[in-house]
Amino acid sequence: MNLRFHQLGTCVMTRKYGKKRPAASAAAVAIFGSTTQSVAPVKTNTTTTSKSQSPQRDLAEITNLLENTTLLESTDEVTVLLEKTSLESRVNSLNNPLDLENIGQDSSFKDTPSLSDETTVDSTIETIVSLEETLAPIEPKIEVSIPHTPVSISPTPLPINPRLAASLSPLLAAYEKDNGYPLATKNWDDVLAPGSSIQKIAEASYAEVFRITNPVGSSILKLLRLKVPTDPTSKKSDTAIKVETVVSEMRLMNALTEIPGFVKFKDAHIVEGKPPAAFVTAYEGHLDAGGESYFPHPNKISKHAVFLAIELGDAGHVLEKYPIKNVDQLWDIFLGVVIALARAEIEHEFEHRDLHENNICILERTPPQAAPKPNSKSPHKFGNSGLEITILDYGLSRATIYPVSSSSNPSPAPETVFYNLESDTAVFSSFEPSTIAGVQFDTYRRMRAYLFSGGASNTNANTPSKAIRDAIKQKKHSWEEYMPYSNVLWLYFLMEYLTEVAPKGGRGKPGRQAWVRETEELRWLLDPDWVPGNGASDGKGEDEGEGEEEEELGLGCAGDVLQYAFDMGWVCEEDLGDADTSRLSLREDSYVGLEKKKKSPSPLQ
Repeated sequence: MNLRFHQLGTCVMTRKYGKKRPAASAAAVAIFGSTTQSVAPVKTNTTTTSKSQSPQRDLAEITNLLENTTLLESTDEVTVLLEKTSLESRVNSLNNPLDLENIGQDSSFKDTPSLSDETTVDSTIETIVSLEETLAPIEPKIEVSIPHTPVSISPTPLPINPRLAASLSPLLAAYEKDNGYPLATKNWDDVLAPGSSIQKIAEASYAEVFRITNPVGSSILKLLRLKVPTDPTSKKSDTAIKVETVVSEMRLMNALTEIPGFVKFKDAHIVEGKPPAAFVTAYEGHLDAGGESYFPHPNKISKHAVFLAIELGDAGHVLEKYPIKNVDQLWDIFLGVVIALARAEIEHEFEHRDLHENNICILERTPPQAAPKPNSKSPHKFGNSGLEITILDYGLSRATIYPVSSSSNPSPAPETVFYNLESDTAVFSSFEPSTIAGVQFDTYRRMRAYLFSGGASNTNANTPSKAIRDAIKQKKHSWEEYMPYSNVLWLYFLMEYLTEVAPKGGRGKPGRQAWVRETEELRWLLDPDWVPGNGASDGKGEDEGEGEEEEELGLGCAGDVLQYAFDMGWVCEEDLGDADTSRLSLREDSYVGLEKKKKSPSPLQ
């Protein structure tokens, strides 16, 4: 397909999509307005309000609120009333509960307990000795929002055995570097608060995944058992993970949490000991419901076991288990992933490297019947299904992150966080031809070939060329390197997966045939087996005349795929939020370009 755009001067360039990787990710820069170094913010200190820093901080905020309360004594009960202090603008009267609708907009309040305007306690409270002792007997009658009050209190972790602390040092140091305060150690009772329900929902390579639900909402708990010297049985466990291996994923969760489309990282904790009865029930319930488990029964775990418990936002169901109902959902899933990846590329030089159907979550924010109806005359495809897409699981991922500044290091240097796939080469040896799982296994090999060939090959062969084998053996390249083309390989996998699970349609509703027809060209552009010279657009434009040049724009990153989607009119400026789209489309014959041309009689010079 030949596509034109004009530049100053007499030269007319023809833009052709193909497989050539551009020298720089210009499309992503055009979308988000800058390069990684100038866009990605350096985190400041622990008092930033953008996300929850720790449960202890929330407790400190409640403490500040309780300090402004008056206790009115009664022979039968105690009534706790808020005094009108700095909260007066939020509390007009004690008879009107505060509006909680906007609390969820700031993740700092997601897990904050609710107090009441008027609360009854069974026995007289003469003084508030401590926050823990006061909150335990209180039964909320009317919900009251807790306004954000910056505090300088940092969580104080429980004491750790010195030998254990030494083995956890990479994890402890990385957490404090990224957050500005220590990684907290907790008891199991603190992880699973009274009144919560727990359900085991999935298993990953080294983690069991649970959904924790309480009256405030729900969260996801990812539980990883660590290999530590204080637990000798962990050394022989196939489901325990090395401390060094888990560091990169935790740091990536923390770094990517503010990017739309990535899982919300709430906090992490170290927990010691055998999991309590609630986890036993959840484990057995998972099996009773027909699930399988690679992990041992909780009762068989050593009392000396040490876990990393990671609390995440509840992102719904994994794509594999979500029944896709219509083509609008296909578009929202694919384009939602593209937009998220493109932004992460420019902000953190991010590569997921394992983006299969179990690492994408789907949440129905708007019921299908209430979702906006697409305009049949418009090519716009995004945002018509009411689905929210979340990317998760960064076990194999790579990114550039920016540690929090401190008094001792006010301008810390960026760091590259990655997983060395050469440490576990089994991922490159699986085969399942003619299946979607086979496409997934091929993708790991293609990434490896692309890396060690310096971008010259993306073969899926189990035995690559001698040049690639020699480069692997001599370690001429490293998985630390940034090669955003890996995101394109996984977008191809996602396109193939969605095509396989697309609904049939019928009765006037578009289905799989419509999806295949509208994505045909993009599927061809994404296909890693496409060979230059065999494309549908090759040979066109040969008689364009003198003075013309041809530029082949390869899909070298997710930003390039987003550029293509924008050119096609599938996404618009509103879909990209505050991104700078003024330089996004360079194609005169793109949908956006044609719409602009209608409004202006003069051609773009």
